[in-house]
Amino acid sequence: MRGGPAGLTADPDSSVVAYQAQPNRVEHHPPRLSTVARLSQRHDLLCAGLDAGGVAARQAVDEIRGSARDMIFNVRGSEVFLKALEVARPSDMRDLITGIRGVVCKAARSSFSSFVLERIVHYLGTEDFA
Repeated sequence: MRGGPAGLTADPDSSVVAYQAQPNRVEHHPPRLSTVARLSQRHDLLCAGLDAGGVAARQAVDEIRGSARDMIFNVRGSEVFLKALEVARPSDMRDLITGIRGVVCKAARSSFSSFVLERIVHYLGTEDFA
């Protein structure tokens, strides 16, 4: 194997590249995922939990409730929130909705969030908002 920059070594007879720590060198770590990629992974995990049902769904609903104020302001977050509303028990549904308390006026002006508000009215009915 030949030594390369920053501890990368390559076998000339192979396309394999290996990382080996070199003494007295600064180790380079793989790049971190972007914020968008991390959010996408998180949303995928939450959807998987909601799809699984049972305890996993309840845990996902609890996590969504805690971050609902942020989630409803982007496309994927809104989709996950709506999916949670679909699978939540009535008591959980009300808890999810209380998660957006304080941002309803802002949500009404957002294209993603306003649709979430429409669905909330649909699920709960107008008598709950009187």
